[in-house]
Amino acid sequence: MNRFLIFFLRYITWFLVFFIVIRFSRFIIVYGIRFWFISIPFLVILYIYFRRRKRKFSSSKLDPKKEVPIEAEFTVIDEDEEEK
Repeated sequence: MNRFLIFFLRYITWFLVFFIVIRFSRFIIVYGIRFWFISIPFLVILYIYFRRRKRKFSSSKLDPKKEVPIEAEFTVIDEDEEEK
């Protein structure tokens, strides 16, 4: 029984997969082409949209990595100490 199971898993399964692919190859090709006619323009539109959005945010010329030094020194006043 064990020997038959190993034979089935090794050979028959691959034969069935190959048979299914060949049998439904026309179906896979027709719907695969339809899929690419929908998905490729969608991906191009998303790429252009996010590229424009990124460009719009980068046009302000602000760099968050550069910090502006503060010249004035601030003192922290505790409100509890003022009341006493």
